[in-house]
Amino acid sequence: MGAGTSGEGNDQVQNQCGIAKSHAYTIITAFIMDGEKMIMMRNPWGSTGYSGPWSKSDSRWTDALVA
Repeated sequence: MGAGTSGEGNDQVQNQCGIAKSHAYTIITAFIMDGEKMIMMRNPWGSTGYSGPWSKSDSRWTDALVA
């Protein structure tokens, strides 16, 4: 399954959360965690990354949640 973003320009332009505009993403999985609806996506080019809430550097990711 896939997802895409809209936007002006090309995939080198990012929004405020680090998501590339006008780009396609692969959906890895969807799940609910602690009442939050989550979607894990992969950028097939791997040149940008999400930096908003619940990004990989978010402090809410505890060892218990990752395990």
